[in-house]
Amino acid sequence: TLTITTQSLPYGSVGQPYNARVTATGGTGTYTWTLVGSPAPSGLLFGTTGVFSGSPLAGGTTTLRVAVQDQAGQTAFANLVLSIPQITNTSLPGAAVGSPYVAAINVTDGPSGMLIAATGLPNGMIVSNGQITGTPTQAGNYSVTVTATGGGATATKQFLLVVATSLQLLTGSPLPAGSVGTPYSFTFSAAGGLPPYRYSIPSG
Repeated sequence: TLTITTQSLPYGSVGQPYNARVTATGGTGTYTWTLVGSPAPSGLLFGTTGVFSGSPLAGGTTTLRVAVQDQAGQTAFANLVLSIPQITNTSLPGAAVGSPYVAAINVTDGPSGMLIAATGLPNGMIVSNGQITGTPTQAGNYSVTVTATGGGATATKQFLLVVATSLQLLTGSPLPAGSVGTPYSFTFSAAGGLPPYRYSIPSG
């Protein structure tokens, strides 16, 4: 009996060479392999020898139905899952000097527990438990490259992290005097931080 023995495909990485052979046992003579229905993910090819090859162009998970036929005309089928990890964050939220910062990095289509790392972070910020965290010490625009690794696969994405200057209330004390029975109006102003601003009176 002709039987496909491969039960799973290794993880792939966007932009990295991929090579995985599907195997079978039984049957007669030389095997001929094909894909049934959905094509291979973009950037990959599946040859008649049963080999996936190429470099994936995008992350995601695809279920592929492979077929093998022997020289006697016997055919076997199997559904194999091919996963290519990807970082799904579209951007990083802005930060401000002197303000605590936390941003979770979201990774899908990879093995559990992928290790998250980042380069280009501003001083005062690190990666911990899959999150970018800390308190930045200097304003600026930072090009941050985030990488997730695990299961023999890697996912990488670049972000622009904007760190604003520290938040300042520009209005000094005392406030302009008011008069009994006369309408009073005064507008506060602030600078730095991350607009929009929200004003409140915590006391007094």
